[in-house]
Amino acid sequence: NTYYMNKMVHFLTIMGMILVALVWFLWAKRDIAIHKLFAIVGLFIGIMYMVMIPAYDTPDEPLHFYKAYQESNALFGIHDSEDGYVPLRTDDANREPKNKYTNYLEYEHYYEEMIIQLKSNIIIDNATMKDTDYEAFPGQNGGAETQLYPYWPSVIAISLARVLKLNTAPLYLAGRLANLLGFLIIFTLAIKKTPVAKVGFFGMGILPIVSQQAISFAQDWLIMSLSALIVALMLRFW
Repeated sequence: NTYYMNKMVHFLTIMGMILVALVWFLWAKRDIAIHKLFAIVGLFIGIMYMVMIPAYDTPDEPLHFYKAYQESNALFGIHDSEDGYVPLRTDDANREPKNKYTNYLEYEHYYEEMIIQLKSNIIIDNATMKDTDYEAFPGQNGGAETQLYPYWPSVIAISLARVLKLNTAPLYLAGRLANLLGFLIIFTLAIKKTPVAKVGFFGMGILPIVSQQAISFAQDWLIMSLSALIVALMLRFW
């Protein structure tokens, strides 16, 4: 789909130019501390990845999304079905994204639907739930054996979106944004605390695969950022 590809190329080109200008202005002209620069650049890149990478398109993201939604349900007093499946709001269940995108037309349809939802003022009925055929983590008692703390940022964000009666797209983006902010806070602290290799930490924190996983519902945001912080503290005190 040439039209879709042209739009994506134009988007990436413009965002790349803005990012280069931003780094040059803040670091070269304003002499900003590198950990503060990382927070700004990381947020910029993260939001760009959130928009570019469709829902469910990072590794195992559907499982982690259902785990976060399951814990959000628990806050609202909603339990899994007898078969261990996670219920969603009816609108969320009906608008579930694909697990795999096979061509440009499917990507284009996803982005068009996302834009429509973000512009929509439709109020969602949070009380109407719909059973799904998905478990949070199949074979693990609905995910009960997994640690909960990596999911709390996205759980809080999803729950807040439900309280505000936002529709599916902003709910999903809110969960991703919460994990990104958690990652940036801890990784920025790591860069601030390390006495050496600050530029190396900076580069590692904006690697494409790191940025991709930082905006995912997966636990990786916490694993990566805490690993960086532990290394930084070891270098500082040992």
